[in-house]
Amino acid sequence: GRFNAAAMMRQRLITTVVIASCSNLACAFLVGSGPRLALRTPKQKLCSGVCTILHKAPLPIAAEKRATRGLSSLRATIATSAQTDVKARVAILQERLSAAGVDGMLVMSADAHQSEYVADRDQAVKYISGFSGSAGTVVVGKDGAALVTDGRYTIQAGLQLDAAWSVKEVGARLPSMAQHVKDSLLSSHRIGVDASTVPVSTWRTLSETLTGGGHSLVPL
Repeated sequence: GRFNAAAMMRQRLITTVVIASCSNLACAFLVGSGPRLALRTPKQKLCSGVCTILHKAPLPIAAEKRATRGLSSLRATIATSAQTDVKARVAILQERLSAAGVDGMLVMSADAHQSEYVADRDQAVKYISGFSGSAGTVVVGKDGAALVTDGRYTIQAGLQLDAAWSVKEVGARLPSMAQHVKDSLLSSHRIGVDASTVPVSTWRTLSETLTGGGHSLVPL
C-alpha cells in the first residue's frame, strides 16, 4: 500500500494519556515515540480537541461521552488516593501531639517570610489537609480536624476535603479565624503552632482569643 507518514506519526503519538486537573482547565499529555504534545482545553472540549488534532475529525457524541466518563472516573480515583494520604498524615500528627506536649496543632498557610506566593515545600496546609487554596488555617485535635477559610474557597474545600473534616468560613459578620479556632477546641487545650509562620499581630489576636476560652498557644 501507499506509504503514509502522517498516519504513522499519528499512530505513534497515541500511546498514553495522562489527565491532570487545574481549576477549570484539563491538560492532556500524549507521550509516545514521536514528538510530545501538551494540550490545554476546557474540560467539555478536551476529548473532541484531542481527536481533532490527531485524526482531523471530532469524536462521535457517544464516544465523547464514554471518554468524559473515563476522565471523571480517573479524577475520582486520584482524589480518593490523595484523601487516603491525608488521612494517614493527620493520624500520624494526632499520635505525636502528646509527645510534643500539646493537645492540638494549628497549621498556617503562610511561610516564614509571609510570601505572597508560597513555595511547594512550605505549603503545610495543603500537605496536611489536601486543600490547595491560597488562604486557609488548619486546626488538628486528637479527635478531629477543621479548616478555616473565606468564602472564596468554601466550595473548593468541600470538594477537596473528606467528610471527616469540618469547614469554617470567615468574612464580614462571621466569626474570625481566632474565634473559629477557639470554638473548634475542647476545654484546657495547649495548641502548638510553628511560630515562624505567624505574624506578631496574628499571634497576639490568637493568644488573647484562645486564653479567653481556656486555651493556650504554644510556639513550636
